[in-house]
Amino acid sequence: MNLELEMRLVVAREAVKAAGMILLQNRFEVFKKLAKGNYGDFTTELDLELEKIIKDTLLTGFPSIPVIGEETGLTGGETSEEVWYVDPLDGTKAFFKGNVAFVSVSICLVRRNNVSIGVVFNPFTDTLYAATSETPTTINDLLPNGGLFSSQLSDSRIILDFSRLLSEELKKSLVSLELEGSIARVFRYEGSVAQHLCLIAAGVHDGGIFWGKGEKGNFWDIGAGLLICQQVGLEITDFNGERIRPTSQTFSQIIVGSKAVHKQLLELVTKLQTLEPTSLIQDRASAEKKAPSRKKTTRKKAPTRKTATRKKAIRPPSS
Repeated sequence: MNLELEMRLVVAREAVKAAGMILLQNRFEVFKKLAKGNYGDFTTELDLELEKIIKDTLLTGFPSIPVIGEETGLTGGETSEEVWYVDPLDGTKAFFKGNVAFVSVSICLVRRNNVSIGVVFNPFTDTLYAATSETPTTINDLLPNGGLFSSQLSDSRIILDFSRLLSEELKKSLVSLELEGSIARVFRYEGSVAQHLCLIAAGVHDGGIFWGKGEKGNFWDIGAGLLICQQVGLEITDFNGERIRPTSQTFSQIIVGSKAVHKQLLELVTKLQTLEPTSLIQDRASAEKKAPSRKKTTRKKAPTRKTATRKKAIRPPSS
């Protein structure tokens, strides 16, 4: 690995560790929900604080590289050929419910439309996944066992994640895959997609289908996990079998697995897509977008009530 890339990796690891410490110290604190976007999404003052810590760390290390965060958007210049993507708390809902096994801090660095660094950290399991475009994936600095992946879908343990906006027929078909014997075991998790991708990279699962609601999705959700999977030799593409990049049309419909399993999953998804015309998904998504008029009011009120609470609730790192 060249020195430039190594220095960036060091700073990315420092950033996720710093955010992870704050997460640990605030595990049992109560945070008020702030409405965000559609489909019942929300954020908290903790998400905002974590993003600030990460951005400060990255920009202190590399002031010329802009940072795009889930909560606060772009910070820094827009002329660099590199850009950081940050998800400060991937799995906010899971964290809010206490399901910390599926929570992570995720950072990736994109250079010329390719991911060059990916780091995902779960402080509650003390597990740090990292990869660069020039080095293999490591888990707590150790190489995972790349020989664990199945080559047959019928013998595979597959993560299945799909949107509630899909048709009832398609959802029933997806959850029936195990009963029909198409897949050995199907696992449904909540929380961090980055964490789910890392579990596949670690060999805990043999692959995954992530069937989003027809919208584009966000690159910060998958960027780091994308590289971490690729660097253990897994295939990870969209539903058309195309490689996923920051400029791709969608980040919400993903297939991942060994070369053999990925091919079988792609064939399976292609068949199942006939049960869910894209227009139907988009119609449902558009219909739900009309509802958030009430959320805008809530969001305007929240910051004035949270300014004082925010400093109280979030515990700083111990010296």
